[in-house]
Amino acid sequence: WLILFCVLFVFAKQQKVRAAVFNSQNATMADYALRVTGLPKDLVDEADLREWLEGVFRKACPGKFSRPPEVEDGGKLTGDVLKDRNDTPIEVFGVSICYDYLRDWGPVDDILMNMNMRLEVEDAKEANASPVVPEKYRRHLTAKHIGGEEYIQEQVKKDREQVRKWFEGSADERLKTNGEAFCVFNWHDDLERVLEVWEGRETDNTLKGLTHPKNPDELIQLHVVYSEPPSVNWQFLGTPLTVKAVVKGFAWIACLILFILLGILFPYWRGILKPYGRLGSVATGTKTAIMGQLIGGLNTIVQIQIWMTSFNVGFHRRENMDRMILACNVILQFLNIGFSILVTFWQAYNLETDPHPMRDF
Repeated sequence: WLILFCVLFVFAKQQKVRAAVFNSQNATMADYALRVTGLPKDLVDEADLREWLEGVFRKACPGKFSRPPEVEDGGKLTGDVLKDRNDTPIEVFGVSICYDYLRDWGPVDDILMNMNMRLEVEDAKEANASPVVPEKYRRHLTAKHIGGEEYIQEQVKKDREQVRKWFEGSADERLKTNGEAFCVFNWHDDLERVLEVWEGRETDNTLKGLTHPKNPDELIQLHVVYSEPPSVNWQFLGTPLTVKAVVKGFAWIACLILFILLGILFPYWRGILKPYGRLGSVATGTKTAIMGQLIGGLNTIVQIQIWMTSFNVGFHRRENMDRMILACNVILQFLNIGFSILVTFWQAYNLETDPHPMRDF
């Protein structure tokens, strides 16, 4: 177990090294994007936000910059043709707003489910109409299985109206953001220039103390975007990860472990195993087997709870979730081992020091 525990850290280190090597050898979306936080939660116009960010970055990085030549395919005979590009200032290609999924997750999931069911029916209809699909592979799913054609059309109208309200409705009807967005640049060099100025913002440049006009009380923050390791769950990408959520997860796991130790294992030991020590012997056979089964079964339950709790804390990266799982499982194992050692020590100590094992009876 100790060797495996040490190997886990080596494996984690190699994963980070491999991720860094992959990122250095391949172009990913993360090479062109920054995550921006501190934005107004009612700012949902991507065009306005793109224009504002581009203006801010151009002010922070003034001037025009050279661009790589444009490559055009001239065919097999001519080959690639290189065309020079004009120098341009910082270019923001677009923004992707992080909507507050957790605020409206119910209606969003309902609409996604309705869409998936319609697609299943359409695929089945197409497969059944194809003469090349053998009979045994045909699907007998039809529109009546989900309410009929009229019901489907009516549901489509309702879903489209709801989506329209989310993006074009009144201020109260529109989806809210969580105050974050991904800013995508046309050129990787532009991202590096902005990051360089951002890291030196304390030397009094235009990014120091940056706020949005509609949210002057909260500072704008820029964050590097990672593509590896992959995110735990997509809805957590735009969710602020708080210390409170992590502490709450650890507290729940600690309470669960404490309850099992004090509420199940300790009473079993005290009521079943401990009397054997008083009689001058050690519990064996069925009694210890039941204890082992209890520990094994309860450990499985606790480990499942550890994984589920860590998964729902809101980690953006899988390696961070794995750290919490590893830490909790290590604590669980040490408590299990410690409990077994204490029980064995007590029994051995009692046999050596108590010359009258029957005196308590």
